[in-house]
Amino acid sequence: MIRVFKEHGYYKGAAYLENLSQRIFTNIELWLRTGVIAPKTTSLLERIFREIGRRIKRIAWGWSDASVTKLSKMIVLKKYSKEKWQQYWKQKLGIEGNFSIWLVHAETCPCHNL
Repeated sequence: MIRVFKEHGYYKGAAYLENLSQRIFTNIELWLRTGVIAPKTTSLLERIFREIGRRIKRIAWGWSDASVTKLSKMIVLKKYSKEKWQQYWKQKLGIEGNFSIWLVHAETCPCHNL
């Protein structure tokens, strides 16, 4: 399409498409490089700040700076470091792998409500 635009003299349109095509897969490249999915923004920091701001406006309105800082750390851990998030809650809840769950039998039945 860029070539066709240039052939017809639409240089600004061709330049627009060239610039757009350079950023079109930024989210996928970021995901493949870091493992972080940032679907709405191309800047990881912008995505983090937007996510923190969105949650703090809803949850922590009127909280102290120290409490908001702790909540922000939790949001970042949950969103961008799932292993540390799971480790944090295992430690917080005292889960040390002292139990295991075994499924001996599982069965599905038709739903009578539909």
